[in-house]
Amino acid sequence: MTQQQKNEPEIPYLTRTQVLMAMGLTAIILWIIAKLCLEFGNFYLMSWHWNQKEFLIGVALGLTITGLSSLAYRFFQFTVKAPIIIWKLYSNL
Repeated sequence: MTQQQKNEPEIPYLTRTQVLMAMGLTAIILWIIAKLCLEFGNFYLMSWHWNQKEFLIGVALGLTITGLSSLAYRFFQFTVKAPIIIWKLYSNL
């Protein structure tokens, strides 16, 4: 006979606090690496400036994408449920 596989993972689950600590530690390590690269490497920070027109275009684009995504989600829900509703209506006749 074959033995059943264990459903428990080999690695124990992390608590929320452990995950947040790991994320924070990773962020600090990556920040230190970035600072060292800027200090000793031949890199420069990209310059940027504030442009209200580009900011408003970005906000409008983000809202448009969010709205279209919401419409697509609602349409997909309807297209998935519509055949089931129609089938139930016609099966009761």
